Amino acid sequence: MGEVQKGAPGEKAGLKQADVIVELDGKPIDEAAAFRNAIAMKAPGSKVNLMVVRDGQRIPVAATLDKLPENGSVASVKETQKSSNPWGFSVQPLTTELAKKFGYGEDAGVVITEVSPSSPASAAGLEPGMLVQQVNRLKVTSADEFNEAVQQSKDSKTLLMLVSDGQNSRFLVLKASE
Repeated sequence: MGEVQKGAPGEKAGLKQADVIVELDGKPIDEAAAFRNAIAMKAPGSKVNLMVVRDGQRIPVAATLDKLPENGSVASVKETQKSSNPWGFSVQPLTTELAKKFGYGEDAGVVITEVSPSSPASAAGLEPGMLVQQVNRLKVTSADEFNEAVQQSKDSKTLLMLVSDGQNSRFLVLKASE
């Protein structure tokens, strides 16, 4: 896990930063997108059994799912059947709480929530908590704007993004994995 949010169900269940979830209800997890989809299909209040790897040890963790916060819709860059997505990251809207947490002040954009290992996003240095302010020179302030800007890049297989880490902003070019 890139980060465990304070007070969230993951923290309540005992998940720690850097835990790697390898099973959900006894079934192996090969991709983050598959895990996310499996969780999304379960109702809030459902109990799940996770197997995590922490410091080289397999540890069972029982968790109770909660509902997604009203302003917490998550957008994921999904384009191909072969992989979860060609760029390997997902985002959510920048909330007041996230802006304070990551030091974004008056900045606008969407926050990266997940980066798949060995993905173009990972290779470019994207990390959870970074703020995406533009995609292909289009300002993005919501999941819908982000998805629309990404969809326009479907044929070009590249994304030009303006990202911030709270201190510095920079442009990055991501090329979709084939």
